Amino acid sequence: MFSVLPAQTLFDQSQLWNRRMFGGNLPNASQQYKRRRGYSGPIRCDCTSPDRESSFSGDDYKGNSSSSQAITYSVDKISEGFVLSILKEIPEREIYSVIYSKAKDIKERNYRPSYNIVRDIFGNEYYVEEKCEEDDDDDELIRAAMSQIDLNSVGKKLSRESYQDYNIEIERRGSSVCISSSKDNFNKEFEFGINIEDAVVIDCNIEKKYNQIGKEIYYTVLKIGITEKQEAKELSDKSGVRVTPSSSTHKKKYHYKKHRESQSSSKHHNHHYSQNKRKRTNSTKPVLEEIEDIEFVNYEESLQMNPPCLSLIEEIQA
Repeated sequence: MFSVLPAQTLFDQSQLWNRRMFGGNLPNASQQYKRRRGYSGPIRCDCTSPDRESSFSGDDYKGNSSSSQAITYSVDKISEGFVLSILKEIPEREIYSVIYSKAKDIKERNYRPSYNIVRDIFGNEYYVEEKCEEDDDDDELIRAAMSQIDLNSVGKKLSRESYQDYNIEIERRGSSVCISSSKDNFNKEFEFGINIEDAVVIDCNIEKKYNQIGKEIYYTVLKIGITEKQEAKELSDKSGVRVTPSSSTHKKKYHYKKHRESQSSSKHHNHHYSQNKRKRTNSTKPVLEEIEDIEFVNYEESLQMNPPCLSLIEEIQA
């Protein structure tokens, strides 16, 4: 007879992990981590070290590993001062991505979908979007959106974002300008040999140039106008670039002129007031009468009445 109940069978798990493969340690063993002391404070970067300064000696500057953009600069001399241009190469994909994103936004705003009503076997109605050739539709919408994009504004936006962390500072001696950027690891001092009055940004845009093999290269350009101290008028060159000193300079001049005028007017007012006061003092000065001092007169009379000392000695001897 055969038993209805199945026989009890014991399954033993075979040794799947070979100790030789893991050097005697099984994978399920507790893993021990090594402890290493680290520094969690801020990382200091000395931009004035000799090796850093030597990297800025040439006209072309290559940033660190985090910044693969090449930075160049040029200085143009004009009659009223200088125009300092800083150029940084920008990849084409960044320009195209910004233009495509703007075109996509315009397409989404202008897209008008059409729907059809569909009924199922139970009589329920559904709105289904009417589809068309996606490629042709997208290309047509993107072409229409591209015509509405202002490429000049796109270039200005990219250039401003590229130079957002740049600092422009006039040194204490007033003849050089220091430009620094922590993002691009750029720090350079430009000596102009003049008494600088102001340094202002006059243009921030994108320029297209060609290399030796004729390939197009796009650069973000930051133009800085350097004005001399004795000439604070607007700075213009042959290409029509105009430099207007910053509003802070006008305010300083205005306040200084106003302060000088107020000082001169206050001095004139004080002088006029002192003269009037002196006149009033002279006109209201009381007249002092010569009044004899009774005590002084009595003292003089007493001296005349008392005999001299010699007369007293003569009387005693007599």
